Amino acid sequence: MSNITYHSLSDYVGGKCISKTFELDHVTFEVHQEEISEWLTSITKERKDGEIREEWIVCDYEDIPHEYVGEYHIDESFFHLMSAIDNSHYDAEVFHAGVSLGLSIENIEDNYFGYFSDETELGEMCADGLEIPDNIQPYFDYEAYGRACSYDFMESDGHYFFNH
Repeated sequence: MSNITYHSLSDYVGGKCISKTFELDHVTFEVHQEEISEWLTSITKERKDGEIREEWIVCDYEDIPHEYVGEYHIDESFFHLMSAIDNSHYDAEVFHAGVSLGLSIENIEDNYFGYFSDETELGEMCADGLEIPDNIQPYFDYEAYGRACSYDFMESDGHYFFNH
């Protein structure tokens, strides 16, 4: 569950901690901006101190790649990422790994090869289509083969993506 917590900036600067946490799963950027606006407006109405709250500062966030969060904002492309995850058969971990490697959200599914715990497991998968004679199979070094195959991939947290 992705969420982000904001402080009302003017209150924060004035020494008051007024914060709110927003859940971001299944929310669009526009809806999130509206939620923030409604929250700040409600603070202004409640406090009745003549100060208009219009700005916020990020206090904390969870399950959001750090590339998408700044001190005063969450990047709109995070919501595109969440939409891609919602519409994919891959889980969020795959998308977070792809993003950390610099892949565009649109290319993650096409470039994904799979999850492998080590180079031996990668080698076994890559060798799956090879016709290795039965008498040679016990001597085949899957770890070395996986290491050689890994040059064709980018890897993050065990998730392998084609490197092209």
